[in-house]
Amino acid sequence: METYQAKRVLSSRKVGSSWPLLIETDDGEFFLKLSGAGQGYGALISEVISAGIADRIGLDVPKRVFIHVDSTLINSNEDPELTSLLNGSSGLNLGFEYIPNSKILPEDEIEKFEEEDAVNIFWFDWLIENPDRTRNNPNILIREKKYWLIDHGAALGFQYDFSHLTEDLPKRFWSRSKDHIFYERVQMDSFERACRENSKILTLGELEIITWEVPSEFFKEGKNPKSLNEINRRREIFAVYLWKRIKSLESKRSLTQLFKR
Repeated sequence: METYQAKRVLSSRKVGSSWPLLIETDDGEFFLKLSGAGQGYGALISEVISAGIADRIGLDVPKRVFIHVDSTLINSNEDPELTSLLNGSSGLNLGFEYIPNSKILPEDEIEKFEEEDAVNIFWFDWLIENPDRTRNNPNILIREKKYWLIDHGAALGFQYDFSHLTEDLPKRFWSRSKDHIFYERVQMDSFERACRENSKILTLGELEIITWEVPSEFFKEGKNPKSLNEINRRREIFAVYLWKRIKSLESKRSLTQLFKR
């Protein structure tokens, strides 16, 4: 992915624990997600890996770029909390293509989604354990007949407790499945088909390639970078965890539990 320098904040709006900014770069306008907000670098890692998976299985996500933030972005007239956030986000951050004239999927258009897309989106969110695709918060942008999936920073939650990571954890039941925007539309047989097709693409090797799209800078804890070996081990853990989740669906019991309505 390309890297650009953030030149100017065009607009900002606090959303929960995050504070996405619309910023200007030499390549145009991007929404900027800051490493100092919410779950920090963990959310940026989730965004990069989730988007890489979506790309591979034919789901549209906005173009991503890396954006460098430094003191030149800070305006003395900014909100003091935002100024503090920008100071705490110096270095590499993550940007998403600004899509003008797009809007969040309205509730009255949810049922118009093509069944194949609905199934694939549900499968994708099951894989990354994404809690943020509900009827009240679909996180799907639409413009005319095109859509983009957004906001995957809360996915891959296992990364916040590596000390309790076990062999069986990737097989766990996705407790948020029934909250999903498309849960009621997805049948077990169509979900199984999606799994068969997507598992051909998302091999362990391909998942490892996806994790290498995450820059080493995102594996910081505070301001203390990990060693290269530690970083590579983290990448491997993400890839293996996701691969084991896919493999877990070879068990009919896992499928039955997921679709127990």
